[in-house]
Amino acid sequence: MSIASGSALYIRLANDATLTGLGSTAVYFALSPQGAAYPFITIQTTGSTDTRVFGARATVQERWVVRAWDTGSSHKRAKQMAERADALLDEYDLVVSGGTAMACRRLGELPDLASETDGVMYRQAGATYEIEVRA
Repeated sequence: MSIASGSALYIRLANDATLTGLGSTAVYFALSPQGAAYPFITIQTTGSTDTRVFGARATVQERWVVRAWDTGSSHKRAKQMAERADALLDEYDLVVSGGTAMACRRLGELPDLASETDGVMYRQAGATYEIEVRA
């Protein structure tokens, strides 16, 4: 399911005019390509749990991390993008091919992180989500 769930997340985030209006240049799976323009969003699966009924997989609960990345002296834009992603995903009925999405919910916010490389300050903000899909 993770490919289908990731595609559903990607479509939901990449096609949002408000997120693009905040400056989001792209949505990437796991890692951005070298030289990617900031700001952007990354989505990454962190694991899943299966529920079985009568020996068959009944549901899959996938955990995803959604992060907004930016550069500069402030977390403001990364936070705004993360908040918009949350508005798009929390309790939204995603369309997941190969299964029926039963829920997409935020599990918790991630700490705001900052790091500096070669004089450039990189900022990130985001949250962890769970997608439950009936197999």
